[in-house]
Amino acid sequence: MLVVKNLGHFTRVVAFARATGQLEQLSAKLWYLHTWAESTSETPRSAPELASSDGIPESWLRHASGSRNICELHSDHAAASFYFEMVTPTGSVRMNGGLIYHGSQAGWHTDGTKYTDPLSIRVASSDNPWSVHT
Repeated sequence: MLVVKNLGHFTRVVAFARATGQLEQLSAKLWYLHTWAESTSETPRSAPELASSDGIPESWLRHASGSRNICELHSDHAAASFYFEMVTPTGSVRMNGGLIYHGSQAGWHTDGTKYTDPLSIRVASSDNPWSVHT
């Protein structure tokens, strides 16, 4: 199950993805983290759409067993990116990583701040600007 720890950051990233036509790609990576935490064969492979930016959709929660790991999604210092922790049912952090945005940051900084595109290595090319790093 995916749990949003910073709703303000989550809302901003979803709005950015929607404005730049990348909502489907963001949704796919969030769904990946959600299902990775759950690790269940009954979870559908394709991600339901993020209908709003008010947190994780109710339809995703139907696929959460409550007895498996939780992926806690936090804000990250990198633009349009997240830090995550996979937490066991006992509260131990099993692993952590980042859901890193590799695309252009144009449109992220609305306050006139100068920016550079992210400096993060990615092994394979992808049509999805977000990638999971552990």
